[in-house]
Amino acid sequence: MRPRLTCWNKQRYRSVLTGLVACLIGIGSPSCGSWSGNPPSSKIQTGITPAVEKQGTVEIVVQGTGTTLKLANNTLSVIDKGGKAGGQIILTSAQLVLSDIVVRRDPSDLTPRPRLSGPFVLDLLTNTITPKPEKLTLPEGEYKDITLQLYKQTGGSVQLTGTYITPNQKSSSLRITLDADDTLSLMKEAQAKVIQVTSGSSQQIALTFQLDQWFNFNGKDADLSHINGQDMTIDAAATGDNRKLRDAFLTNVKAASDFDKITTPSDNKDGRDTKDQDDQDDDNRGRR
Repeated sequence: MRPRLTCWNKQRYRSVLTGLVACLIGIGSPSCGSWSGNPPSSKIQTGITPAVEKQGTVEIVVQGTGTTLKLANNTLSVIDKGGKAGGQIILTSAQLVLSDIVVRRDPSDLTPRPRLSGPFVLDLLTNTITPKPEKLTLPEGEYKDITLQLYKQTGGSVQLTGTYITPNQKSSSLRITLDADDTLSLMKEAQAKVIQVTSGSSQQIALTFQLDQWFNFNGKDADLSHINGQDMTIDAAATGDNRKLRDAFLTNVKAASDFDKITTPSDNKDGRDTKDQDDQDDDNRGRR
């Protein structure tokens, strides 16, 4: 015969049961004593170490060039809006001032990326950047775009001086100072170039500016034909034909901006720089 719970035993049973339920609901509370299953921290230690992101470095340099990577005697040919020869410009200075340089996977890449913050002065006749940018450290992957932000300042973000010689040999001084703060995307959809970043890789990428395209006004609604021997300054205050010329010139600057990988001896078996070889091949073809 089973022993029956007395009234006192029933009350004690209820008390013990109530305490046990409270501990199960509030595991780890001070009233239930210490639990050996979890450490004191509120976060459970899984023992899994997050993977280290693989990265490589990119160094930015600059090249002011002609279309054929040659700029003889700092002389540029001018093409008028009808596509005809429009004289020549002998450059004495050509500079861009940038506030930011960012390497992106493509123009739609809005992920925060490491950026080079300036201002940086790019001298396109001496191929120098002042101050010298630090190397960018980027995650592994393909990058197809470099975004440049022009630095708006009193002295101009695009600065050019030189002598313009008309087709009938009249000379005049030319000064262009644009205070633009436009963004330049260097990705060309028709021929997308790729910066391939791999773990531990280190490479130089050149910002290239085809200066002879800056004065190719073929198909534009402005050119230098109205400059006929008089000195000319094109700046923010330009009006009329000069204003149209200013806008066309800025469009050309943006369109003629690009980037390219600097070839190192390790990139080709015979140790020759491929650009130097291309220049030599051009010279040989010109002699034939």
